Amino acid sequence: MRVRRNGRPRAKQASPPVWVRVNGIGHAFSRELGCDCARCRTVNFRLTKPPSALTREFKGWNDPPWRAHTSASILLPSENGNVRHHVLIDVGGGVVESLASSTLAGLENVTALLVTHWHTDHVLSLNQLCESLKRQARQRRSGFRKLPMYCTRATYDWMVQNAGFDYEASNFLEFQQVLPRNQFQLQTDPPVSIFPLPVAHGKIDGAVIYLAEVCAKRIILGWDIDVPTATPPKGGLTNLEILKANLSKMKGAELYLLPANTFSAIGTGHTSYQAAREYIKLIGAKRVLLVHLSGHEDGDGRRGHGWTDSQWEKAVQRDGVGVARQGMLIKP
Repeated sequence: MRVRRNGRPRAKQASPPVWVRVNGIGHAFSRELGCDCARCRTVNFRLTKPPSALTREFKGWNDPPWRAHTSASILLPSENGNVRHHVLIDVGGGVVESLASSTLAGLENVTALLVTHWHTDHVLSLNQLCESLKRQARQRRSGFRKLPMYCTRATYDWMVQNAGFDYEASNFLEFQQVLPRNQFQLQTDPPVSIFPLPVAHGKIDGAVIYLAEVCAKRIILGWDIDVPTATPPKGGLTNLEILKANLSKMKGAELYLLPANTFSAIGTGHTSYQAAREYIKLIGAKRVLLVHLSGHEDGDGRRGHGWTDSQWEKAVQRDGVGVARQGMLIKP
């Protein structure tokens, strides 16, 4: 116990009530059927039991039997450690299973869904999420309320008109239009402020990354961004110029979830780790964890191809960078 100079115990300061859960770190084709690389063949069938309350960090699962697509959750706990507010960012394949495999109570209290863009590996489990929330509301007899879904108009239109999510949009979701570089606040306690930043990601319109701030803690949910020199399909600033122009929102962030789709290969619509080091240096986050790992696009025999989670971590730890794990629980 810490003691003041007058001999009286110093009151322990309450920790900021915010946690981040990593729901998945896989890219669209994280494991490929028939592939003999280490990433596809290495499977950990002995998973550590996660904590049942938001009381301690959890390292997550190394090379789990199934890999969820990249997704994260901002969790705000009640006094007993149960989840009171759940802000979910992206809901690709395996994400609902990842959440269900956690022993945390209250994860069904999804306050908002934030979608970065419409690619399948970021929205695939939307129906499963919506049906789960409706069924749980029915069981609790609490009445189902449509889930606020935040995304750009371009992302929403594609999901409804091209990706077949018109049923979910009509019956389960309350569309909240995201305007790039326009900050908004979620209805949580404590409040979570979200700043959407437009980025170039391949040839699609409407892709954003999200900068979250809660309890004076900054969290960068920065996956699915192309290389620093990339520009959006309709032109404009490069990714690096966008980040520099909004650096005050990110500088010194407590946590930066950064994609490393490849180690060095370019041309996939995503950044490589080697190129992303420019983002890392610019922002100077206190903790950087890699997500959206592939294992294939670097090419057979080259660095990054078929790497397991541990091999990735060994390669980047010299830069002070870590690798997120599925199920990981972080206190920023």
